[in-house]
Amino acid sequence: FNCLGTTRKNAGSAEAFRKVDFGYNHTIAELCKAAAIPYYSLVSSEGADASSWFLYMKTKGRLEEAVKAMAFPRLTIYRPGLLNRGAKKRTVEAIGMWFVNAVRVRDVGKAMVYKAEAD
Repeated sequence: FNCLGTTRKNAGSAEAFRKVDFGYNHTIAELCKAAAIPYYSLVSSEGADASSWFLYMKTKGRLEEAVKAMAFPRLTIYRPGLLNRGAKKRTVEAIGMWFVNAVRVRDVGKAMVYKAEAD
């Protein structure tokens, strides 16, 4: 399971964000592929799109495309919308939760385990 991610604010810059959300994640996927790991699960984001103008969506989309190109025997990409990170939520996330239903991080994790065990 690959659930690694950050925010531009936490990373400190756009480049540092890309280093984590694309670079580290891509390296993890390459290492898993080299180790012949047959099933790869990736948490991405609703709206991920490599051609997006938005840094977050573009980075997530580029990663999805790169991981798909690695042709794992089994690959599942999870694209949750707004995540409810509990006490770790940022102000903008708290405001967003007034308008949309957020997905609990715990529920994403449970879905990943369920899918892995079911296949």
